[in-house]
Amino acid sequence: MSLITRFNGAFKAFASEATGTFRTVFGGTTQSNDLTDNLTADFKTGWEIVGTNDEPTIEDFNAMGYTLSQVLAYIHQVGIIEWSGTDGVVGGQDYYAGKSFVGYGGDIYVALLNSGGSIEARVPTNVTYWKKLGDVVNAVLLTGNQTIAGIKTFSSSPIVPNATTATQAMAYGQGVNLTEAQTIAGVKTFSSSPIVPVPTLVNQAISMGNIIEKTGVGIGYGTGSGGTVTQLTSKSTTVTLNKPCGMITMHNASLAAGAIAQFIVSNSLCALGDTVIVNQNTGTPNTQAYQYRCPGVQNGSFILEIKNTTAGALSDAPVICFAIIKGATA
Repeated sequence: MSLITRFNGAFKAFASEATGTFRTVFGGTTQSNDLTDNLTADFKTGWEIVGTNDEPTIEDFNAMGYTLSQVLAYIHQVGIIEWSGTDGVVGGQDYYAGKSFVGYGGDIYVALLNSGGSIEARVPTNVTYWKKLGDVVNAVLLTGNQTIAGIKTFSSSPIVPNATTATQAMAYGQGVNLTEAQTIAGVKTFSSSPIVPVPTLVNQAISMGNIIEKTGVGIGYGTGSGGTVTQLTSKSTTVTLNKPCGMITMHNASLAAGAIAQFIVSNSLCALGDTVIVNQNTGTPNTQAYQYRCPGVQNGSFILEIKNTTAGALSDAPVICFAIIKGATA
């Protein structure tokens, strides 16, 4: 069926300009322009009002044509039919979900639930039964491109495809997670230096304070790279210090003349192939009375040795300085 060209003018009902009583209410004797008056019980009965041997009257023909075409004239005027009914009362106009549109209070609404039969009609401001068309228009559609303004808070994470351009949202796993462990591939160029914690393993990123620095007074580890630890119980007790350099305050247990004491330094930054430099801190007791060396290095620890070079027992708590120099075999 081809598109019907709209009538160019004000649509008026059939017999709307009938004079006198040439048009009456269907099955009646009075004239009215009100649709409610014309939709009578006789109108619903139709031509049953005419006797078997009688003929329909001109007035009734005019009434039928007027009532039907007046409905069309009303639709031409308002465009969207106004909601009709009594809120919560069964027996009014039937409305159907997604198909019925009504005007109410200057707005347009679409039905969300069916009404009719034993289901009561509800006024359009009832959000269970109706949704304002403006709200529907302003919703996110299932298809097509839209620009969405404002802050949207989701009750659950939206699912998005992997981003292919710089302005697209990223799917979980495409970006660097703030709390979980991830393997990051490719070359990453930072506009400013990332801040990293003090490393505890040989393959972790190292901060500026944990690297060899060249300054005006020499080459060595920078501020923040060192640490201290105090030995407990005896001179053979293991200590733990996960720093590339630092100071160890030994226990003051007695060390006999010519005796040697060894202890392990647990250090997660140490590895096979590394060199540990060790000496006593100047200013601690009997600086010239001891010899120090590192007789062994392995992954995660190294051994320190102290020897009493005097002819008598000593009960000092010497402070030892150490520095790990990383090595390589290839």
